[in-house]
Amino acid sequence: MPVLVAVVGCDTRQVHSAKAYGMVDRAPQTAEKGYVEFYTHDAKAPVPIFRLDSKERPHVVGAVGLHEGDRYSKVRYEADVTTKLRVALPPGNTTFMFEREGQRVRVPVVAGQVTPVEIFYTRLQKGDLLDFYMIDTEVLPSQAATDDSTPASKKK
Repeated sequence: MPVLVAVVGCDTRQVHSAKAYGMVDRAPQTAEKGYVEFYTHDAKAPVPIFRLDSKERPHVVGAVGLHEGDRYSKVRYEADVTTKLRVALPPGNTTFMFEREGQRVRVPVVAGQVTPVEIFYTRLQKGDLLDFYMIDTEVLPSQAATDDSTPASKKK
């Protein structure tokens, strides 16, 4: 399991409240779309998510890891933070990265389906300037896309 080091701090001019659900569309408008839906195992800290392009350059798509209404620094996380984040993409395999220079995961994107990705993000040590985290992911099987933002694998 990889260990990440994250710099903590807060610019009070850019404090926002987390939303319950976010949607980002990175697929061409005329293309078929599949979806990857990210959420954390335990919503206690934001996890920035980047999509890597064909040249391995990271592009922020959002962040997950807080409950609706929790406050966060948009400057620190470079994006809006939601409890769940669904990303629309063209079909094929897409590589995502958590935190800058963090763990990478390759996710299959299937047209008309949602591939859930559960993120296990645990703070190991809290410091004055740095926090140490452990991160792991589980890519779950794709399922038919619906308007409901809850992955079928998590419904009871």
